[in-house]
Amino acid sequence: LLNLGHTFAHALETTTGYTRFLHGEAVAIGLVLAVALSETHCKLDTALRPRLARLLHTFGLPTRLPPDVDRNAMLAAMRMDKKHTHAHWRLVLLDSPGRARVREFSDEHDIRTVLETA
Repeated sequence: LLNLGHTFAHALETTTGYTRFLHGEAVAIGLVLAVALSETHCKLDTALRPRLARLLHTFGLPTRLPPDVDRNAMLAAMRMDKKHTHAHWRLVLLDSPGRARVREFSDEHDIRTVLETA
């Protein structure tokens, strides 16, 4: 459960060659992406994401994927994550603040949507 946001973060680091973002910066972006996906998959309150983004911004951390980051490359990197299996995507998502769990789903549509819109 401590990996909340890390699947997105590791994919971002891989995609950008480990040179563009510090790990904490990538995790900050990953947290926001995980919360966005939690809104769809866990019915998380949509007020949490802007609140989280403001808090991270207060500490000088980025909260959005830059437009030039290749979303397809991120998806490919996410497929290599240790939690991903041939049949299932596994990500740590939030049911509510302070209540995270590993969620499984079988297609990448919602992940792609989050990467393209969040």
